[in-house]
Order: sequence, then C-alpha cells, then structure tokens
Amino acid sequence: MQVSIIVGVVAVGGFPVYQRWRTEQAVAVEGDLIGAGPAVNDGKQHGFPMLQVGGTTWVMTPDGVADIFPFFRDSGVRIEWGYKGPLLTTPVRDRNGNLLAEITRNHWRIYPLYCADKNYRKDALEIKDSAGHVVLQVRILPDRIRLQGEWWDTQGNGIRLLSPPNPTPSAGSIVIPLNRQNQHIESLIQPMFEYPSKDHWQEFVH
Repeated sequence: MQVSIIVGVVAVGGFPVYQRWRTEQAVAVEGDLIGAGPAVNDGKQHGFPMLQVGGTTWVMTPDGVADIFPFFRDSGVRIEWGYKGPLLTTPVRDRNGNLLAEITRNHWRIYPLYCADKNYRKDALEIKDSAGHVVLQVRILPDRIRLQGEWWDTQGNGIRLLSPPNPTPSAGSIVIPLNRQNQHIESLIQPMFEYPSKDHWQEFVH
C-alpha cells in the first residue's frame, strides 16, 4: 500500500511539470527540424534532394531553385543535402516585407512581433502571419522536402506556392501572384496543425 501511495504522488506531482514543459516547447522561438546542421561537402556524389508541392516534384540541381522561383531570384530559398537528409534554407516575410521567420539548413527561428503563431514537431513546421494565415508549411522526408508557402519581396509583391485542394500524383501545384491589394484570401494554404499551439503543440489536423 505504501509503495502505491508513493507512486501515485509522483505521478500526480509530475503532471504539472510535463504540462509546463509542453507549454515551454510550444512557445519556443527557435528549434531544429530533422537533420539540422551543415550541408554535405565531401566532394562525393550523393545525388540531389527533391522538392514536392502537391503532385509536382522537382529534383534540386544547383540551379533548380532558381528555375522554380524565377519571380524572385534573391528569394533566399535553397535546398541541399545534409548528413541526415535534405535541408531547407529560406526567409519568411509578410506582405509588408517584415521578417516573420528564418530557416537556415533546418534550424528555424521566428520573430513574434510579426508571427501570430506557429506549430511544429521534429519533421514539420508551420508558420502563421499576423493575420493568422499560413505563410509557410514544411515537411522533411528522407529524400525530399514537402513545401507550401508565400514569398514576398520588400516592394509588396509575392507568390503563393501551394497544393491543389485535393492533391493527387497528377494534380500538379498552384502558383498565385500576390500583391498588397489582392492577397487571394479565397485560396489560402490550409493549416496542417491544430491551433492555438500552446494548447495543441505537435497535433496535426485530423
């Protein structure tokens, strides 16, 4: 009986600690996706990582990103191989050019002044702007990065790259030009996580 009482006290006492830890993780302003770290640079052939949006998959040759993002050649988007899988580097800006977040070889950092919320786990990250719209959605897979997002310049022009409403292997992807006057809110990226993140950390939409 005495042992049972002690175990019960430890279990009850540990629950607030776990909840506090979850809250701390949910509000973190930076973290690492799988494989965060340096790119492979050993002079050997490792093939090329892939980028997937909807039913479209691109092989990321050295000029691959420039081919996909010709709209903003200085967009900062980069896909490369890391020692544990593909790596993503990209800035995330809102329609006014404010920096919401930065991802550098799978290490992410958000700036709460312009970021309404975000949710994440080791293989996925999603970021919302101050209007509550999803502006970046990333999944890290062993051989590819699954990506949707918005990329804006500092002049108020942007693009939204997203999957069709019911993506299939042949559905392709959608590219929508954006500007401050027309942000096409009828075609927003749908959240993959539940919100608010402080109550639903790591929980995918069912």
